[in-house]
Amino acid sequence: LQALERIDVELNRSLDLQRVADVTMRWAIANTGATAGVLGLVTGDPPVLQVISQYGYEAEDLPEGAEGQFWPLDRGIVSRVMRTRQPDIVTDVTIDPNYVPSLRGSRSQLTIPMMSGGDIHALLVLEQDTEPRLSLIDMAFVQRLAEHAIVAITNAQFYAEMTRANEWKSEFVSFVAHELKTPMTSMKGY
Repeated sequence: LQALERIDVELNRSLDLQRVADVTMRWAIANTGATAGVLGLVTGDPPVLQVISQYGYEAEDLPEGAEGQFWPLDRGIVSRVMRTRQPDIVTDVTIDPNYVPSLRGSRSQLTIPMMSGGDIHALLVLEQDTEPRLSLIDMAFVQRLAEHAIVAITNAQFYAEMTRANEWKSEFVSFVAHELKTPMTSMKGY
């Protein structure tokens, strides 16, 4: 509970999406001991994972079909999580028929959907390549972390959209003022 309270304080201090994602990733890695992790927004149609924070992956570790910061969601354990909308822990990836390698030598993977308004807005994926493997205790903690983080992520996205809208409004008002001033100058001169 104390850890979650500290996490809440850190998450709620920022309206910057990158900072919120990095705080979430740092706490997830620190408390589970995972070797690698990725946090991304679910965007597009068909949906893809737009990576906003990652830890421990090398350039050659990207999953098949990944293009830079965009990872596919149509295969692997993430595909199952997108379909079931439920968190998934695989303690031995070698026996899971859906596993798509992303971390070389991975032994276990934990995938948590981050829901808002009934939809999956983000995914948090953690992988472990050493013993002990990721466990149900790790899953419980990361689920709570994800519940707290999705609120901060949504707030950061909303703040960014409001900032953009305000900039567009200012640009529009400036444009209209300029366009009105031009004929008014001609009329005054006449």
